[in-house]
Amino acid sequence: VVQSAVWDDVNRYLYTLHATTGDLGVINRFSGMKFGAAVKNSASVYSAASQYVGHQGLGIQYMSGGTVKLWAAMSYEAAGAPVTSRGTKAVRFAPPATNGANLDNGVEVFNLFPTSANSNQATTVCTSYSGRYLIAKMNEDGNTFWVRIFRLDDLTSAGDYANKFVHEFRIDLTRDVAGGVERALQGMACDDRHIYFLAASYGYS
Repeated sequence: VVQSAVWDDVNRYLYTLHATTGDLGVINRFSGMKFGAAVKNSASVYSAASQYVGHQGLGIQYMSGGTVKLWAAMSYEAAGAPVTSRGTKAVRFAPPATNGANLDNGVEVFNLFPTSANSNQATTVCTSYSGRYLIAKMNEDGNTFWVRIFRLDDLTSAGDYANKFVHEFRIDLTRDVAGGVERALQGMACDDRHIYFLAASYGYS
């Protein structure tokens, strides 16, 4: 199931995140994109299923030296990850360069929320249009989205960044979302001035 996509404007690749059985993530890379016309492309490169790259949310970061890294939620089925910490973490990893590439080699795990407040659902992440910020959301409970903003330059290496955010806020789904019912976050984007959320009820509306 396709869960997220991100565009690499420098190298002209489209990356998609697919959730497979057991919530193992697969990254596909599409090249030769033609805009302005309906073109059916097959993935030029695809990864092996990852134990760490999880359920939804995909971002891109341009590193020093011209390398590219992708961001995603840490899978809530991640091998060796206790239930109490899965929903607070995101991962950064190198995109696949060859078919069957192992994304778990060199994966970096970042803790973004207090583990004491965790639900057992995966986070959702995206990067801002300028490439300056990482936006992360977790389900604090069934009725609340907890959103934090981080500077990508501050996320230098794997570790605990739960106290390194630059801003945070919560969304009360019973009060702040049309319809006032529990809704699941399906997508997120940031244009550097606003953060946009796509939330859907479990009836797909």
